[in-house]
Amino acid sequence: MDQPHAYHCTCGLFISRYLAAYQLGHIDAAWDPLFGDGTERIVTSSVSEAWPIADAGLGATVYVLEIITGVVGDKRRWRTMPWLVLLFGILIVPLGVVSIGFIIIQPIWIGTWCALCLIGALAMLLQIPYSFDEILSTSQFLKDRRQQGKKWWYVLVRGDSMDGGSADTSDNFAASAGTVVRAMLFSGVSLPWTLLASCAIGVTLMCTRLLFEASGLAVSNDQVLGALVVTFSIMAWGDVARPLRLVNIGLGVWLMTTPWVIQGYTDLGAAASGLLGVALILLSIPLGRIEGHYGEWDRIARLRLRMPMRKRVLELRGWNPSDCCAIPPCKRQYFVECKPMSHYHMQVDRWHRPARRLERLVHRSTPKRACPAIVDFSWSESHVIPDSLAKRGQRPAIIS
Repeated sequence: MDQPHAYHCTCGLFISRYLAAYQLGHIDAAWDPLFGDGTERIVTSSVSEAWPIADAGLGATVYVLEIITGVVGDKRRWRTMPWLVLLFGILIVPLGVVSIGFIIIQPIWIGTWCALCLIGALAMLLQIPYSFDEILSTSQFLKDRRQQGKKWWYVLVRGDSMDGGSADTSDNFAASAGTVVRAMLFSGVSLPWTLLASCAIGVTLMCTRLLFEASGLAVSNDQVLGALVVTFSIMAWGDVARPLRLVNIGLGVWLMTTPWVIQGYTDLGAAASGLLGVALILLSIPLGRIEGHYGEWDRIARLRLRMPMRKRVLELRGWNPSDCCAIPPCKRQYFVECKPMSHYHMQVDRWHRPARRLERLVHRSTPKRACPAIVDFSWSESHVIPDSLAKRGQRPAIIS
């Protein structure tokens, strides 16, 4: 088990045990530092008592199972014990979503929050992005074994090895403390500032009653939206789950329209709702940093939206893609081997992207030929290569 999982599960376990003790009558009162008697009202509400057993005790049991399924095995268990990884994923993801759903309905159906419940739900939510990569590895492994003609259920129970693989002897025991902590916290997870800002917007929406004096249905709407924004933003911290950030675009659109369709917003609240909706949409567009590679899933993990752009112009004078090849760049000039001896000039007009992509494109896109010539580029931040030419293996073409 990764250390973040252990910490989150332990935190959630102690909170659930405390709430279960109050539900079962072992203690006389439940402490709540923020909402007065909110914890007691939530734990004794009709929603909690609808379960045949103490729901807090059930949550504690789930946390214990998460700890057990997390500590069994090592970093290779995605292929040696696939069944355990999938069981761990079921305990983390679906049950985590149920816990978050219970948090969302608290202010709507019961009329108050529970501070300890919020902390426990946050501990559950923070486990989700850390579990995505291992679940994906197991799913890809089972798919590969099935394509190789092996029975998936047999591989699921017994595990298997990878074709062409080798023994993993890596060990970070001698690594520095900083290296170990970084690997523990940011392996398969990154925290782009855009997603952190989206979480801040979600928390702001959950407090609109206090900040903007919202009332009635507007408060319930903002609380649900805020909880959903925080949920999808934190889940998108996982590299393999980064496309989940795009869900916030739909939430941002709804947030912009709610002052016109829902009563209860003040003038300040309506303006803030529109501004927060626009900010949420803009923050959901950037992809953010993804360091790992996940095979076929890379195409999905790195899904990004294309922004509208100005007209792109690419002029290639005398350029023949089938006859030219670029050697590594020398400062701002490229020495190109090409049959026709001439001076080529390329102009690319684009509203963004670093100009280094132009270097990589010219260097890799054309085969070697005979005569030397020089290709010189007008260098500026706006002179970059279009996306249509930046794909690996695709050669330049004239675009006007």
